[in-house]
Order: sequence, then structure tokens, then C-alpha cells
Amino acid sequence: MNNENGSTSLTVLAAIAAVFFTSIYVMDSSRKTTQSLNLAKINNSQMVGQNINLSNIAQIKALLSDRKISTGVYEPALYPQDYFANSWDLRRQGFTNAKVTSVTDRIRVPFVVASEKTPEQFYSVLEGASSQVEAYAKDYELLIVGKNRNPNFPYFIESIDVEAQSEVELAKSNDVKQVKNRARIPLAAPVPKDVSLWIKGPGMPSFTQNFGTAAAPLPAGSYTLEVRGSGVVYYAELNISGVSHVLGLDPKTGGVLHGARNVKAQDAVIGQYTLDINPPPAPGAPKISINPTTCEVTADPSVAGGSSKGIDFQITAFGVDGVAAAAAQQTGTLYIATPQTVASGPGTRACEDQCEVTGLWSQPHVMDPPVWSPMLDDGILQKGNPRLRYDDLMTESEQLNKAGVSGAVCVNYDHVGQMLRDTHQMMPSQILAQKGSAFFVEQVRDLMPYRQIYAFIAPTCEKQLIGQRNACGCFAADTPILMADGSQRPIQDIKPGDFVWNPRTNSPQAVARVIAGPEEKPLYEVSAEGSTLVVTEDHPFLTPFGLISAKDLKPGMRIVTGTLESTVSQIQKKAVTKPAPIVWNLELAGSDTEDEHFVQAAGIMTGDLYLQNSLKRE
Repeated sequence: MNNENGSTSLTVLAAIAAVFFTSIYVMDSSRKTTQSLNLAKINNSQMVGQNINLSNIAQIKALLSDRKISTGVYEPALYPQDYFANSWDLRRQGFTNAKVTSVTDRIRVPFVVASEKTPEQFYSVLEGASSQVEAYAKDYELLIVGKNRNPNFPYFIESIDVEAQSEVELAKSNDVKQVKNRARIPLAAPVPKDVSLWIKGPGMPSFTQNFGTAAAPLPAGSYTLEVRGSGVVYYAELNISGVSHVLGLDPKTGGVLHGARNVKAQDAVIGQYTLDINPPPAPGAPKISINPTTCEVTADPSVAGGSSKGIDFQITAFGVDGVAAAAAQQTGTLYIATPQTVASGPGTRACEDQCEVTGLWSQPHVMDPPVWSPMLDDGILQKGNPRLRYDDLMTESEQLNKAGVSGAVCVNYDHVGQMLRDTHQMMPSQILAQKGSAFFVEQVRDLMPYRQIYAFIAPTCEKQLIGQRNACGCFAADTPILMADGSQRPIQDIKPGDFVWNPRTNSPQAVARVIAGPEEKPLYEVSAEGSTLVVTEDHPFLTPFGLISAKDLKPGMRIVTGTLESTVSQIQKKAVTKPAPIVWNLELAGSDTEDEHFVQAAGIMTGDLYLQNSLKRE
């Protein structure tokens, strides 16, 4: 009996234990199931939030993409008020959903959320009083967190980085899950829409597009040519009779100065250029010039006449990607009255008293420093009798007279003194006092090609600048220079005001001046990484250790191009030739910051005239 009772008790205990452990197992399984369900809900909420974010980012991409507005006109629904501003303030087109709003770099867009709605919202949709978007949409804010510039054209924003954020509620709870996503949206370069030329001159109260005709030319005088553009314009190029002028950019910094800064801009002024067409001169008044290659003086005697001159022009608007816009170009001809050229007999020697310095240039080997130094000082300070700074050029005066013009040709040394002062940072008289006569004479002779040549024309002896023999050239005339638009142009074809590409700052930079002159010393051929450049011995190159002149370069040295380095493979000193070759150089507009004075010539980065003079001073 007792054994039976014991067996029964054990059975009961076993059953109780089984029930207990089963309960624990069930509770644990239930807890794990609940955790799995909660994790699934979180993951599902995460996916819902990401889908909302991606959909909103897709909306922004569509809003920033061009769409057809009218025939031939394409614009985005959202556009920056100022494309060139550091921070964009986006504006909405009138055809865009009114629920799309933007403040500075924040954009709010609607997104239809499938969720429970009130009966009133449901019946509003059924009755047509509101759309599903209006009834079920929720606003989401996106933030522009970055603008990515094209490495070759820094004003071209080729993409933006956008951050989207959404909040999703976890099912059957009051918890809110925040989901963030970032995406990079590529952008096309806005294309200039239109460009036009306007003119204002004598007797014109306002700008007009009356360019005259061959039969009825505009009167001679000073004219302001104004280029206007529509849409987003980087800069405009005005070509007058084959000479190009860049308008709309700061000549020192390359910054955009004009008002064509968004897709809605209409006829905004890009820039202006002054064109002077002198009135017909009095009988006998000539146009004098000097051939820069032969140095011979030529004259074009003229009398008053009624002919007209056709001046061809072309204007082109360039986009932020440096591409000339096909739809934003205009060509035409300006007709302005000019003198009529007639034949003239031989001239006579006159106006000799305007050139009171005798023989300084014709006899430089007898240069007297005590005479030269105060004369050069006066030229810098523009004081004293100006006639004492002009030297009679007998040969050139005879050429002038043979060309049928009465007068004299003289040379002035003011610019020589200014270059001497700029190079050594002291007045010529100080250079003489501190460094001695031999050094003074050597420096002045080196700068002699900076002299300026003037013609004094009888009977009034009016002065005309007819030429300048410049020195400190560095490149051969056909040396290709990388321009701001990505093209290559021979240095001899570059003019002040043109924009070249500075590979050191990775930005466009204006040319302040271009000079040329004969080079008596040997030239150096520098080769690096497959590129070859011929320069003068003093031409500056940037190395990891600073500037160095061409004559001091050695094979194996590293030179800097932009942010990269290349190895000099060969340096060849070329033989001196006769006559001396004409070499060219240019100086960029900018501050005294070294990086603002580099160009890319024949594929190699090198310094300009400013750096060359700086290196000489060191």
C-alpha cells in the first residue's frame, strides 16, 4: 500500500515538473516570438522610412531637372535664385505643386502616406472636394547638405548632396522611428538662352540696336557696346574685328559680376565695352604706327571724308561648363563713318624741340649714370620738364618723313624707370647710390626694350604713341597657353582682358598685360612627362622647394603642375641665333599671392612675368 502511495506521489511530482518546465519553455518561446515580431516591425518601419526618403529624393531630382515650358524652352521646376551664390535659395516655378516649398537650402515636398483617415477625409475624396494627395499627403523636409563643383569649371555645380529624413510610427505603440538617407543628385549645366548687343553713342539718349548701314553710317565718336544675356550665363565674349574681349568676369578674381544668374533672368547686362571711332581728322593728320617686327615707322595720311567702315562683331554667351551656347550667339556689322585715305607727298623734319635728349639711345655704350638716374626718377614721379625725357630717333624720323608726314619720332624712357623701380623696389637714383654704376648700367640696358616710341606730328606737334619695344618675354610666339574655356591659344594671340586657366588655383584668371621683345640670350628647352616648352633662362618654374629659373633646372628634378608633380626628363640649352628671336610673356591680374600667377604653357605649369621679376629680386 505504501509503495503504491509512493509511486503515485512520484507520478504527481513528475507531472507537476513537466507542467512547470513546459510553462517555462512556452513563456521563453513567447518572449522570443515577441522579440522577433518587434524586430520585424522595426525593420519594416525602417524600410517604410527609407522608401519615403527615396521617393522624396526622386521628387527633388525631378524638380531640379529641365522640363519643357514652351516650344524650345526647358526649365526646372525648382531653380536657385543665384546660381553663383555659395548657398542656394531655391525658387519654385508657378506650374509646380503649391505644396512644394523651399526656404534657402531646405525643401518641403508632399508624400502620400497610406494610413487610416477620418470619415470626413474619406468622404471629401469621394465627393471630389479634395484629391487623394491633398487628403493623404504629409509634408517632408529635405536639406541640401553639399554642392559639388566640376574640377575643371568650378562655377559648374555638377551635383548636390541631399539629406532626407522621415518619422515612422511603430505599429501598436506610440514609439517613433527616425530614418535618414543621403543621396547625390547629378545636375545638368544650365544653358544660356539668349544674348544680344546694344549700342549707345553720340546723340543717342538710350541703348538701341541701330547699328547703322553702309549707306547711312552712324557718326564717328565714342560708343558703348552693351552685351545682354538671358538665363544662367558664365561670361560673354565680344569679338570686334577679330579681337576678343571677355565680359562679365572680375579681371582680378575671375568672379561673376553680371546679373544673368538664374534661369528666369531676361536681358541682364553682362558687360560693356567702349569702342572709339575718332571723327574724321583735319587735312594732313595721319595715323602713325611702327612695325613690331621690322621696327620701321609707317604712316597713313588721311583727310576728312564721308566713307563708312563696316566693323564685324560676334557675341557668344558661355555656360558654366565652358561651352558656347549655340542659341546664345549673335553676329552683325556696325557701320560708323571713318576718314577717307588719300595720297600725300613727302614730309619734312619738324617738332625737333620736343625731343631734347640727344643720343642717349643711339649711344648706350656711353651711358652716364648721373644723367640717367635723375631722368628716370622724374619719369616715375612725372615731374620736371617732360621734353628732357625724350630722345630723338633720327632713322625713324626719316622713315616718318619719307612716309609723307612732317614731324619727328622720339623715344621715352619713363617705362624703363618704372620697370627698374618695380624690379628692385627702389628708385633708380637709390639703385645707383647703393649698387654702383656698373650694376646700374647693366640693369638699365636690360630694360631698354621697355622704351616707348612717340611721333610728334606737325604743325601742332601733337604726340602719338606709336609703339613699344618690350622685354622680359619668355615664350616662343606659337607657345600654346591653356585658356579658361579649355582651348589652347598661341601666346602671341592673347590680349589683355583675355582669361587663361590657372592650374595652381584651378580657376580662370584675367591677363593684365602681354609683352614681347627680342631675346639675345640662349633659350632653354624644358621637357617633362612628354611635354616640351621653350623658354628664356630666367623663366620661373615651381618645385616642391619653391621657384627656380629655367637655367637652374636639372634632369630628374620635380616640378609642380597644379597639385601634381612631374619629373624633368631633359634640359637643352639652345644656340643663340641672329636675328634675335621675338619671345612673349604675360602677367596675370591678381594680388601678390604667388599662386595667382601661374599659367599652363604647352602642358607645363609655369610662372608669369610677376613671378619672374620676384625671382630676380630674390
